[in-house]
Amino acid sequence: MFLDFIKHLTLSCSLLSSSKDYSHLVNLNLIFVEVNDFYLGYEGLDWQSNIENSDQILKGDDYSLNMYRGLQQDRLLYQNFGRDNLLFYYKKGVYDQDDLHQLLELFQNIYRTQGTFIRVYYGAIKNQYTLEETIFKYWYEKPKDITFSGSFEQLNDIELSLIIDAFHVWRDDLIIRNHFSFTSPNIMEFKNEFLELLNMPQGKDFIVYLYSDDCGIKCKNTHLFYNQLADHISNVRDVKVAHTDMTSSIFWGIWPYGLPYCRFYSHLIRNNFEYIYEPYKVEDYVKFLKKKSILFLKYMNAKDRQKAAPMTIQQIERDWYVRHCINHESNPKLMMQYLLYHITDYDNVLDLYLQEKVNQERIGYNIYQLSTHKEIEYKYPFFQVVVKGTGGLMKVALVGAPLYKDQREKFYQLQLDGYMIIGIQSYRSFPIFNQWEHDTDSRIAANDREFQEIMKYFSGWLHNMREPAKHLPVYIPRMLFAESDLQLFMTESHYPDGTDIENKKYDVMFMNAGNTSWHSDVKNWTLAVDCFREIIAKTDMNIQLVGREAPEDLKDRINVHTFMGFKEFLGVLGETDILLIPSISDASPRILTQALSINTAVIVNKDIVGGWKYINEQTGAFFSTKEEIVDVINLVKERRRKGILRPKAWFQEYSTHIHQKFEVFVENLRMMNFYDRDINGYPFETAL
Repeated sequence: MFLDFIKHLTLSCSLLSSSKDYSHLVNLNLIFVEVNDFYLGYEGLDWQSNIENSDQILKGDDYSLNMYRGLQQDRLLYQNFGRDNLLFYYKKGVYDQDDLHQLLELFQNIYRTQGTFIRVYYGAIKNQYTLEETIFKYWYEKPKDITFSGSFEQLNDIELSLIIDAFHVWRDDLIIRNHFSFTSPNIMEFKNEFLELLNMPQGKDFIVYLYSDDCGIKCKNTHLFYNQLADHISNVRDVKVAHTDMTSSIFWGIWPYGLPYCRFYSHLIRNNFEYIYEPYKVEDYVKFLKKKSILFLKYMNAKDRQKAAPMTIQQIERDWYVRHCINHESNPKLMMQYLLYHITDYDNVLDLYLQEKVNQERIGYNIYQLSTHKEIEYKYPFFQVVVKGTGGLMKVALVGAPLYKDQREKFYQLQLDGYMIIGIQSYRSFPIFNQWEHDTDSRIAANDREFQEIMKYFSGWLHNMREPAKHLPVYIPRMLFAESDLQLFMTESHYPDGTDIENKKYDVMFMNAGNTSWHSDVKNWTLAVDCFREIIAKTDMNIQLVGREAPEDLKDRINVHTFMGFKEFLGVLGETDILLIPSISDASPRILTQALSINTAVIVNKDIVGGWKYINEQTGAFFSTKEEIVDVINLVKERRRKGILRPKAWFQEYSTHIHQKFEVFVENLRMMNFYDRDINGYPFETAL
């Protein structure tokens, strides 16, 4: 019936339609059909008539199609096809296709931010058919009580928005959902766009039933059969029955065939399928699966073995607790899982996880900058979670600073593409509010009301705070963690061969990679210079300055390196006794742990935002004023002479399972927020 209707139309592709415009959630197809003439002059369109005047009714029964004379030429008629397609008829010459295109492109962008992907198609009724013939071709057998149809006054942004919003309400109505759904809870739904992408969930075989909106009694009967088949094989974990409404594909022009059809997708063959032509009988489909599906055959063999060797009393008693309540307080594993849902500070729970060998043997995750996504440049402050060593990409992104307004659309795109988003404290005091930073740094000032709302979508936080409960939401899981935690692996892989990190050549190093006011503020250049003067005045220690010029009066006492490659820089850092970090407005400088990785001690401002957790008598010391800097340096040097100071050994021990800890945190968040499953409830393919 539907394909007969399509024969009345000439459809053309639209620049506004692409396989990229696809979401697992909501996809709407808008089809605009040009009509030579509204012959009867339709004033309105209503499937259920309550008007008694037979002069105004084309057919005189209660389910007539009302067509009023005297239609204004700029009105449009509309009717639905299934839950995802809305077709509009408009008179030729009243609306220009370029104007339509411009208006609809605007609507695409607006609704995409709301989670609705709109595709637009254009067409025309063929010359040999009238509008009346075209509508009637599809109308008579259409269920009248579930139809979304009518007319509206004029095509503009307000009217079209009202119609689309009303269509959303209609398609989500329980009666409508039930009409278009299947009765079996064991049958899955695949969007037709999903099939076109040929990217089926891995590790399973699928029988996929293809049909279209209102394809008649034939489809209704096959609906019943596939419900029965889904229930019959519901216990087969790795073989599933699914259904797909192909109405959108017919409008798209990529399905010119009859319906219904059925496909079989094997997990052994990627990006391919075969058609099933068996009679609609459960026993025939079971025979087909026995021949074609190894997974189904494995299930049947296991079932036969189970019949031959039923479970013993001991096995039943062993597994009894699985199906009954158990006191989690007596089971450490269950207690760990319980705590994940009842606390937000995950640090201690993650330490318990890492006592298990299975978690210690994980590969672990790393953090790289997210450079591009879908050919769009992202870069700072977006980061990508990757598998350590292999670089396999996880669908997890980190946001490390407030987003400028032109970056927020990129955030929403990641969300729509199924990325889990985690906040990471990697820029000055953010997310802690600091008025001075706000007044002097446009990035911090971008932490406005809109971005505060965006942060509510974060699934977790990686922070460097001493008191996170004062600054982070009570409902979002968090872990004391920074990118600086992951520097051992990276530093050792770049460290120049032959450098002696045990016998230090230089006394003190300070790095300030830039001489702008922003660099000076973040690295606390003023305090650094004061410390230089104290050291020079009271000692004969040598000072290495990297990244900028020394003050004029100190140039003859300070060894300056204005620019160094990373490998060369690590070589000088490794030959330095102490790294000076006077910063306060610094999230957790990576140079701090890079220094520890090559056995260089660190002296850190006690008020620094992040990085304080690394400081102890084995790694360095805190200071706060220029007056105490010389005493603190001497204290750290004394510890090295006595063998107390051991920065590299301490950080190596600290880093033993740090990548694995990060992975456990991420995977628990993915599990708790269902990011570890696709739209059909199946685990995503691993990134390894």
